[in-house]
Amino acid sequence: MLLERVEIEIPELKVQERQLGKYKQLYTLKISIGEALSILSDSVRRVHMPYQGHYEIKELKKIFHTEGGNSGLTEEFIYYNQPSNEEEKIEIFSSATLEAKRMGYISRNAKPNGKKLKIFRTPAILVARNGYAGSMTYIPSGEFTTNDHAYVLTPKKDWEDKINLKWFIHEYQDLFYNLVTSKSDNATFNKEYASRQTVKISDRDIQNAFMEKIEYMDYIITKQKEIEKEIDALLECTVV
Repeated sequence: MLLERVEIEIPELKVQERQLGKYKQLYTLKISIGEALSILSDSVRRVHMPYQGHYEIKELKKIFHTEGGNSGLTEEFIYYNQPSNEEEKIEIFSSATLEAKRMGYISRNAKPNGKKLKIFRTPAILVARNGYAGSMTYIPSGEFTTNDHAYVLTPKKDWEDKINLKWFIHEYQDLFYNLVTSKSDNATFNKEYASRQTVKISDRDIQNAFMEKIEYMDYIITKQKEIEKEIDALLECTVV
């Protein structure tokens, strides 16, 4: 057989043992980092701001405009309605995954189902209507559009300077996950029910200070993930 004629190099036993020892050290380190990541990520998700001092209790409909996306914004429609220049270009986001998925660009002159394209301005929150129903994603800047699998939340004029949207997502993501019609794969975010929910909104400077701490913890998590990737790359190489 061809395999039987293949020559391979077998290093001395002490070299093999040294290599195996290094592999075991790296693998143990990878496991430890993975466990730390799991604990830290769960801790970040669970920590919430204590409501001390001044805060307001409001229904969501008093704080946000909520609007659905475009019906008929399919991949085929997008393909045939590409922007011809930078001025026409509008970025498309989809809520089909746990994080906002960029679907490319479309012309602002496109008319899905014969209707004027809905264009949204930022900052805004994208809320999954179905699939990962209730999941929220922060859209920080620029104009964008989305399909009818999502709702877009934008602060009303009186609240534009009173709410940090990233803070709102962190504080109320669990609430939004629970505002669905069921826990099945066909769950749909209940917009009307959500609009009647009351939330606590602290002063903006308190929100900002809290989010600085959360974002620093997210930064640490990101760095740990980068180290984990580097270890994976080392494990794929020959350790001498």
